[in-house]
Amino acid sequence: MSDVTTTTPAETLTAPGRDWWLSGEVADMLNIDYWLLASWIKRRRIPMPARDSAGRYLWTRREIEAARQLIGTDRRYRSGRRPTEPAAVAEAVPA
Repeated sequence: MSDVTTTTPAETLTAPGRDWWLSGEVADMLNIDYWLLASWIKRRRIPMPARDSAGRYLWTRREIEAARQLIGTDRRYRSGRRPTEPAAVAEAVPA
């Protein structure tokens, strides 16, 4: 057995000593796919965070919270996926 500890996205955001996060971490915190987040940045639906010398986005707490607010309040930021009800799935699948 290994002594691996796992952290939740919320624990990552409140980790002491962290001033910035990478896009993959932010996507996990926002519960969206990394590529969806990258697409929204490219389309300017979410404000572009600062970049480091390697071109990676560096997100601050303020930018993460702003993105969370935009995603939560504006319908155009949602992925468009709708949960399917079990009855609808059962009808669509041939027996």
